[in-house]
Amino acid sequence: MFHWNHRVFNLKEENGGEDWFEVRETYYDENNNVIGSSDLTVGSETIDGLKWIAEQIIKSTDQPVLLPENEKHPNDIMRDVIEYLNHKELRIGCDLSDIGNEIGLAIGKYVNKDKLGYEVESLIAGIKHGISLVDGTH
Repeated sequence: MFHWNHRVFNLKEENGGEDWFEVRETYYDENNNVIGSSDLTVGSETIDGLKWIAEQIIKSTDQPVLLPENEKHPNDIMRDVIEYLNHKELRIGCDLSDIGNEIGLAIGKYVNKDKLGYEVESLIAGIKHGISLVDGTH
C-alpha cells in the first residue's frame, strides 16, 4: 500500500553544492522505499486542514534529511518491472491486452499524475513511439 508524508530534502546539487533544504511531499511503496516526491502545496478546504499541514511540516524536520538520490530512478523501476514479469506466467493463447494488463500491474505503483514523466499518458506515448520505430511508421 502506498503512503506519503512530508520530508525534508537537501537539494544542494541543484544549488551549486551549497545546502538547500526543502520540504516535499514524499511518496513510498509498500516496502517503504521512496518512489517520488513533489513540490509542497499548502492548501486545504479548512483552516484545521492548514493547521494539520503545518504540523506535518514541523514533524518532517525531526526525520533524517533525504537526498534526491533516495528516490527510485527509472533504472530501479525497470528492474522492478522485469522482476515482476519474470515471476508471472501468462496462459497460453493470451493476447496483447493480457500482456498490457500485467505490465500495468507491474508499473502501476510508479504512476504519479503530479510528477512529469510518470503519468499514464507518458507511458502510453512511449509505447506507441517504440512500436512506431519497429513497424517503420516513425
